[in-house]
Amino acid sequence: SIYDTTKHVWLQCRAVWMFSRLYLNPILQQSDEYRPLRRQVYTAAKHGMDFITKHVIFKDTKTNLYRCYFSIDQNGNGLTIQ
Repeated sequence: SIYDTTKHVWLQCRAVWMFSRLYLNPILQQSDEYRPLRRQVYTAAKHGMDFITKHVIFKDTKTNLYRCYFSIDQNGNGLTIQ
């Protein structure tokens, strides 16, 4: 059974950071052997960033600044603001 449907987005942000760092790893960049892995890592980072851009980052109409939700519900609606 599902314990909680709240998604705390710091984990998604951390995953995008990790995949991006792995993609930029010099060892993976220099070896043709790791080319398929680099494509997979890039795709994972891209999907994560697309999710964050769509559901987490928003423009605050009061301050005209960009903000981030700290958590969202299962439908991608913001619950708490960081």
